[in-house]
Amino acid sequence: MKRRASFPPFAFTLVELLVVIAIIAILAGILLPVLTKVQDSANSTKCTSNLRQIGMAINSYCAENDGTLPGPLTIEQYPRFGDGQPGNEYSLLRKLARYLGMPDTIGNTPADLAAADRGNPFVCPSYQKQVKTMAGPVYVMNPREIPELQQSPWGNASGKEPVRKAMLSGWVDDNPNSSKRSPNGMMDLTRTWAMKDADQEDFADAGLDGPKPGGVDLMALTPVHGDHRNALFYDWHVGKLSTEKLKKDEPKN
Repeated sequence: MKRRASFPPFAFTLVELLVVIAIIAILAGILLPVLTKVQDSANSTKCTSNLRQIGMAINSYCAENDGTLPGPLTIEQYPRFGDGQPGNEYSLLRKLARYLGMPDTIGNTPADLAAADRGNPFVCPSYQKQVKTMAGPVYVMNPREIPELQQSPWGNASGKEPVRKAMLSGWVDDNPNSSKRSPNGMMDLTRTWAMKDADQEDFADAGLDGPKPGGVDLMALTPVHGDHRNALFYDWHVGKLSTEKLKKDEPKN
């Protein structure tokens, strides 16, 4: 019987393996920044959606409270309001809880806090990525005062109550050089932020107008969305604020 010719099994050479590994490494180097950018964009979009949800909850609160804004509030706003959490009494999240489909009391056990984080619009995924403990403020309220009232629209922890939402349309801008001033001398509510992302870099300048919020050292070190901060404006739309020093707090197109 004639035997069939046998051939050695096919195998890659060392050079071929090295070439394949090099190609994979090059592709990974190209794709990784792209994937990271896509993820960052998705997180920013989620944060934007959260702020829209908060804006709708604020308007629902006003509708049920004679047009009054929720408050009084501290400048800093934490993502939790369990027992012993900072800013508990002046928490916007607590005042809006039922409008956001959340319980108005949250325990302080790890399980309670983990459950509270799920679906919580005050939990920004980009913030979670940079600050793992979730112990510091995620958002800050605008401390700018209405001149004739000498207080923020949100009131404050010193006992000043929040104002009615309708009063915002009569908010006089007493700074003639302000970029947020309308032609009639009023605040341009479409360009004036009400609340925005919190980070330490935003409060590093000694010349910051208004008081510094508490918990600055617990905030994210740098803007969690890189080149911008997400913000809810006083006309209740959500937009971006540039993080460039010369354009601080200006809407970013």
